[in-house]
Amino acid sequence: MLDSVSRRYHAAAREFNLRKRRGRAGRPRARRSAEKKLAKARVEAAAGLLVSPDENRVLGSDAHPATTGRSPKPFHSMAVAFLATAIDDKPAAPEHVHRMLHGNPTFAARCGFEYPGSPKGRRSRRLTIPSLRTLVRFDQVMGEYGFWGEVRLALVRRNLETGAVVRSDAFVADTTHLEADSTPRVVELPAEKKEATAPAPKQRKVVAARVAHNKPKKTRKVRISRLTKRCRHEDHDACNCPWIEGDAGAGVVVKSSSKKFWAHKAAVIGYAGTTVPLDVAVTSCASSHDSTTLEPHLDRLCELLPEAFDGVKFIIADPAYDEAPARERIPQKFGGLELNSKINPRARKEAPMPGHQGQFTLSPQGQPICLRGKTLALAGRDERREEYVWRGPVDDKGTPLCKGCPFAAQCGLNGARRTLRVPRATTPQIDWKHPQHLAREQTSYRRRTAVERQIERVKGPLERNRLPCRGRVRVQSFLDLRLAALHALVGFT
Repeated sequence: MLDSVSRRYHAAAREFNLRKRRGRAGRPRARRSAEKKLAKARVEAAAGLLVSPDENRVLGSDAHPATTGRSPKPFHSMAVAFLATAIDDKPAAPEHVHRMLHGNPTFAARCGFEYPGSPKGRRSRRLTIPSLRTLVRFDQVMGEYGFWGEVRLALVRRNLETGAVVRSDAFVADTTHLEADSTPRVVELPAEKKEATAPAPKQRKVVAARVAHNKPKKTRKVRISRLTKRCRHEDHDACNCPWIEGDAGAGVVVKSSSKKFWAHKAAVIGYAGTTVPLDVAVTSCASSHDSTTLEPHLDRLCELLPEAFDGVKFIIADPAYDEAPARERIPQKFGGLELNSKINPRARKEAPMPGHQGQFTLSPQGQPICLRGKTLALAGRDERREEYVWRGPVDDKGTPLCKGCPFAAQCGLNGARRTLRVPRATTPQIDWKHPQHLAREQTSYRRRTAVERQIERVKGPLERNRLPCRGRVRVQSFLDLRLAALHALVGFT
């Protein structure tokens, strides 16, 4: 599988070396105006879009590398060195690979680096180990032209064909954050203009007083990475080269009110019951909501690995993905694929149940709660009358708690266990086709924990370290290499 990439890699490396970064004609753009322009573009961009293949430079030429100059370092040996470093559960950055090659001659020989000027069977004093600069250029070319992604796809396809990756009837999906090796910069932009409404007669004087006071305009703060230029000019403020973000795609990832990270966000998807994901994709903006990544990621997986959808009926995700429009679009776009996620309460609060005031209240998840404070269990649904059928709670031994309840007379108990019918329209947060509170749906949802193990495998060498690269394209290449190493390990064991 490396043979198909080897030929195009040498052509890409030659193009990479001959590329000249010339300054653009025109007036130099100030750093501050460039910051505001990039911050505005980040806000206006569609949230949750993943790194597309177009962002990686695709080389269409199959020309041979130049025949003059020194012969290049062997492609296979350098690729094996990066893959072996990733398999060893270390960040496959050029610095780590260089340290392993120079610190372990046996490892370098196993990777395929030979002794120069000696026939087979004899050894000279030193190996032809590439320098750090050569390894950095190799990593740049492999990432910029998307070659690590091709290697990863080839390994995933092989594992699917051979059965090394066990298929399942459900996908699991989630997002994770990878701490960025950069620092943010705050840019202030004008606040969004809201549609003006005519004030009431009593409020006109107050509005006029505010205008007369000349209050300063409100602004909103947008965090972007610090700007830089790709050119090598000494004075960046004087040259005409465009300003770019030094770590494009990084943003503030909010885990809780007290946990916020400046990081990249990656979407992970794989089979339920496996520990190695099928695909990992970096989002274009880490500040986007998790729910905006699911459909683009499914589109990406359908384009790259359409055979992975064979026999898949469900996609299991956490409550962040619970949205009614997504539940309707996903089955239509992906051949009946159903979304299985817990209910997201959002801004709902516990409220009295219509038609049963004084007897039951509804939880934010749509579950009836009796006067005793116990939650009723969903027993099924009546499709003809479009009603949910709820039964009274039971203890650990299966004994109904309604028997002997001091509030039995108030809730209208007739028998050993209370039965309650709730119209479908009363609880719109519950999915009618796949009610989340049914026992079979909850059993299926428990398989979602497989994605946590997959994320742990992907982030293995980065649990306590930051990313060794910057920019969403380079981060995507780093994750492709990590995933390729995991699938190579699965395929050969």
